[in-house]
Amino acid sequence: LAGDRVTLDVSPQRETLSRRVPGGVDVQSMAATVSGRLGEWMEIGGIGRDASGRQTMLFGHSSASVRDTRRVLVKVEEIR
Repeated sequence: LAGDRVTLDVSPQRETLSRRVPGGVDVQSMAATVSGRLGEWMEIGGIGRDASGRQTMLFGHSSASVRDTRRVLVKVEEIR
């Protein structure tokens, strides 16, 4: 914390028993450093998917488009 600015180091980790290696452990982790002002939302990660498909039918065709975006936000507020 420096004045009204905050810097966050975020590094979550998930461990699960491996289904592929007996006795092994699968590890998922990520790391992000973000900075912003107190009370403002800051994006620390996310995932997006964009897919389209075309299908041929007996009397024509159809198409579909999918867009899915998920964001992970955090807000830091000062508690007095």
